Amino acid sequence: MKFIHTSDWHLGHQLYNYDRSEEFAEMLEQIINIVADEKADALLVSGDVFHSSVPSLSAQRMFADAVMSLRRRCPDTAVIITAGNHDSASRHEIFAEPWRELGVTMIGHIGSGDIDEILDRLIIRLPKGFVAAVPYCNERMMPDGLFEALSQRITELNNDRLPSVLMAHTAVSGCDATGHKEDGRNVGGIDAIDAERLAADFDYVALGHIHRPQVINNTDGRLRYSGTPLAVSFDEEYEHSVTVVSLATHGAEPEVHTVSVTQPRPLVTLPVGAPRPLEEVLSIFKRYPDSLPSYIRLNVLVDSFLPPDATNKARIIADQKQCRFCIINQIRSDSSGVSGQIPLTVEEFRNLEPVEIVSRYAESTGINFSDDMRTLFDEVLQSLNT
Repeated sequence: MKFIHTSDWHLGHQLYNYDRSEEFAEMLEQIINIVADEKADALLVSGDVFHSSVPSLSAQRMFADAVMSLRRRCPDTAVIITAGNHDSASRHEIFAEPWRELGVTMIGHIGSGDIDEILDRLIIRLPKGFVAAVPYCNERMMPDGLFEALSQRITELNNDRLPSVLMAHTAVSGCDATGHKEDGRNVGGIDAIDAERLAADFDYVALGHIHRPQVINNTDGRLRYSGTPLAVSFDEEYEHSVTVVSLATHGAEPEVHTVSVTQPRPLVTLPVGAPRPLEEVLSIFKRYPDSLPSYIRLNVLVDSFLPPDATNKARIIADQKQCRFCIINQIRSDSSGVSGQIPLTVEEFRNLEPVEIVSRYAESTGINFSDDMRTLFDEVLQSLNT
């Protein structure tokens, strides 16, 4: 079985209020081309299709158009899509039946009922293998031993020793979470779990949620994050790609390679390396190529606060170029003797996850935002999103 593993599309994401529709459309076209070129048996999308649980009409239309384009070009390719923590579980489920008629499986939630009903819902049998498609689920709502039960059920069904794959949208302990906020065992708003819970007897685990492509250590290359194909943060300073996986039979080592996804507008931080004082950074920005489409963040070293006209100076420079200026990232000098956080700009605030806002507020008032409080907040947020 040969399949494309991808995740974290984040359709509808805006970067500091800039519309990115053209970039996402180009990204989706690249993914469709990769599926066609690789002649894949399946496309697995492990969560966070949308950036918001209430995506815009244009983002939903873009998704539908892309899936239909893929079905026309690759009618024999199965498409399996699970919900992530940014998605609305119910939105994935509402049109599940119509999508299934078109060869697309959408799974938004684990489901209710006894464990047998849940297993029947999540296990998908393809002509060349099995896929256990698990969407994002808060730890408190997940049945005990779910991953082991899925593996065991597939073993019972797998008389022909076909490959078995698990899809999961979660954080795994020890992963490289560059580009995400971390707080102990919490990564990007999700509590991290141990890799051993996922490994079981699956031949490959197609992970979503962490944006950096990587293999989880000590898992024989079977547990892998495909990463996001389009950068959504300036801190994602790494290659973006999709993963191509081939499995000969159950128990065989996966053959894996990645295909890079071209970034139509790269996210660029100036200067490269350590931050500099404002005037030096503005001088570097002036020398940035005029005709290079990109997003720009300026890392500026400050002793106290920026001059009130700093942002306006940067915008005037950007007006002469093809780039889009986003923000001045203020970094305090170690020698300033000033403690505490630099106040957030409106743009910075808008780009924070809800849990980060609550955590920052708790910290500012001297409240210990414990793991239990974070879990309760995640549950409330998830209930509002479904």
